[in-house]
Amino acid sequence: MTRESKPAARTLLTHFLKTRRAALRPGDVGLPPGPSYRRTTGLRRCEVAQLAGISTEWYTLFEMGRDRAMTQRVIGPVAQALRLTEVEREYVNDLVRAEPPPQPTIELPPALGRLFEDDEKLVIAYDRWLNATRWNAVASVATSLDAADTRTRNVLWRLFHLANARERYPQWESRARFFVGLFRRALGRDSANPEAHAIVRSLESSRAFVEMWDRHEVFSLDDEARTLIQSPLQLRDPRIGEINYFTVGLQIPASAGGHVRIAVPSDDDSRTILRVHAASLEPRRSA
Repeated sequence: MTRESKPAARTLLTHFLKTRRAALRPGDVGLPPGPSYRRTTGLRRCEVAQLAGISTEWYTLFEMGRDRAMTQRVIGPVAQALRLTEVEREYVNDLVRAEPPPQPTIELPPALGRLFEDDEKLVIAYDRWLNATRWNAVASVATSLDAADTRTRNVLWRLFHLANARERYPQWESRARFFVGLFRRALGRDSANPEAHAIVRSLESSRAFVEMWDRHEVFSLDDEARTLIQSPLQLRDPRIGEINYFTVGLQIPASAGGHVRIAVPSDDDSRTILRVHAASLEPRRSA
């Protein structure tokens, strides 16, 4: 554990638990509603403690990130009391441990590397902070990644700083929310990482980002797959038109959150558009 990782993780833990506690009402968890003049937004600490079967003092110390309360045995009862999802519980577990992962790799195993052979699908590899590190020619046509500098290869930067992002991505709200949650999940594994915090600072001028960031939502690739299993997305590019596609993210082993994203056209018109434009390009890859 690094000297910086513990306080950074504890801060994230405190804010996360407070937002989850504030999101619940007594009636949501089977408790009496209490007086009409109730001032607390959401559950009180004592109510979470009651539901978790621990003392109010102990839960308070846990929420505040105090070392003596940072035990694995508390996570399960608290997660159940706050109705946390599986990925949220894993996030809390990482924050309690506060141990950065081994040095992540972005090296692709052969099975994933072969996906970059050029045809009508889009394939982009991302590191854990959502920086594009490799892509196929079709993806360069649809996303202009070949012309992008290091900053604009980041998914969050593109979503919140590109002037036409909402026009390019009709499902902007749900996609932005998902990628913010995916980034936060990676941050839970390495909470003091300077690169991650530099990316967050670069986005703080965006009010939309700050609002989403302050929700403390965390998501996984599995969450996305369950949501989009039969739901095509749209990409509107002024140069090539509208593409409808299905997408899925595949985790890169030992990457601490990196993934390969595959987008497959969902109709014949979209497939034709990509094939025609990709045929004019030589395959290009980023190191």
